[in-house]
Amino acid sequence: MQPPFETYLARLDAVYCGRTYFAGVKARLLAAFSLLVLVFVPLNIAKLLWTHAPEFPFRLVGNLGFGLAAAAALYWTAKGRLERAGAVLVLVSLVPVHVMALFAPGYVEPLGTAVQIFAFDFVLLLLALVFASRRVALTALLLIATGHIGLYLRALATPPIAGTLGFAAQVLLRDGLIALGFVFCLGAALARMIETAHRRSEEAFRATRATNANLEQLVSARTRELEAATDRANEASRAKGDFLANMSHEIRTPLNGIIASTELLLRRPDLPPEAAEHARLVAESGELLLKLLGDILDFSKIEAGQLTMEHHPFALEPLVTHDVALLASKAVAARVQLETRIAPGLPATFAADSFRLRQVLLNLLSNAVKFTPAGGRVLLTVGSDAPGANPTPVRFEVSDTGIGMDEATQARVFERFTQADSSTTRRYGGTGLGLAISARLVELMGGRLALESAPGRGSRFSFTLPLEPVA
Repeated sequence: MQPPFETYLARLDAVYCGRTYFAGVKARLLAAFSLLVLVFVPLNIAKLLWTHAPEFPFRLVGNLGFGLAAAAALYWTAKGRLERAGAVLVLVSLVPVHVMALFAPGYVEPLGTAVQIFAFDFVLLLLALVFASRRVALTALLLIATGHIGLYLRALATPPIAGTLGFAAQVLLRDGLIALGFVFCLGAALARMIETAHRRSEEAFRATRATNANLEQLVSARTRELEAATDRANEASRAKGDFLANMSHEIRTPLNGIIASTELLLRRPDLPPEAAEHARLVAESGELLLKLLGDILDFSKIEAGQLTMEHHPFALEPLVTHDVALLASKAVAARVQLETRIAPGLPATFAADSFRLRQVLLNLLSNAVKFTPAGGRVLLTVGSDAPGANPTPVRFEVSDTGIGMDEATQARVFERFTQADSSTTRRYGGTGLGLAISARLVELMGGRLALESAPGRGSRFSFTLPLEPVA
């Protein structure tokens, strides 16, 4: 169960939730002050009884009026009428005190009473400036000034007080009124400054909120546009992929027939040498075109995000030796030495996409053999810095003693349709898609294809894949 004060504050928060932050703070402050008054009044009455204070009936009425004003202020604050609550607290407290001060039959200590009333009026004037309207604050100042002048004329000036007490009475009247005037002007100025700052902050807040709403609408509209553009791009990419797949299939079918027919033609013993050379050129061109179709289809799938990597067990050493064996005849024809080194201690079987790994290795080895002059050397090295780890970081490295590349060529060699220069394309052939595809496949398998090269000193392509060993 919540305490009464917390319940009252929760009610205030509910009443002022739709108003400005400044109004909510003022309501809490006024409520807290009013509650303190309700606690103070019974204690002060008890003190008056204990000390046998003079003019007790008048003091009792003043305290009760102060407490009644505080209770009324709490009521109107809870109703959401903040300025009325401040006006009630100030005026209901001021009027009884000054009326009784003017019409009291006599004073035992008139100067002490005047000082107490001045302190009381000072507090109420501040409350009026903070919580009430300017009209109420000005009314309170006039009541206070009139009451002090009347009290001075009635109790301090007739009969006149002799000595230093008389001088103190004159100072209290003269300087007290001046001080109250200064406090009123300063408080009114501060209240105006606070209200102006608050109004400007509220205007800025509303402008910021409107700007945020506009930005949210703009971002929402742009997001919808981007989503629509993305959908269109994805649809176009899927259409392109489907088109390339269908066209690749349609072209591969007659192309395979041409290649097969050419190979059968080359097997005829009665084929004249010139015709055999022409048939060989047709077969090689068909193989090149078939590889180009495969590269374009793979790259299109990668760009469209439609290429999925498989995960199946495979034996590492047979895969590597098989790839090298496929290029052995090509290396022999080019008089290039092709070697393989597999580090001992590696697990025999791993789980990954062996087809894509083989595709990368074949492309790197094929390039190395192609760009290595006669008498050169191509080496495929497979090893690991942590052969017992799971997954095992397996490093693949293809190095050659070929023509090499300068730094400018290395910076763009993994871009699609890129080779060293036009003379390289004319001399060695190729489309420039192989390394771009290999680099993307290595990334899809969790690695990065790196290159070290220098003109005339060969090249070294390497990548490390986290492969899961299979027992």
